[in-house]
Amino acid sequence: MSERTPNLLLEDIKESAERILEYIKDLSFDEFSKDKKTIDL
Repeated sequence: MSERTPNLLLEDIKESAERILEYIKDLSFDEFSKDKKTIDL
């Protein structure tokens, strides 16, 4: 288990979500769905 506090873990999640939004903000759904590095199945 992580030694980081729950608040720090939540901050990591928030920062990751903000980055994701920045990475995809100018992509159409079609562009997004065809970009393997973006959807990372």
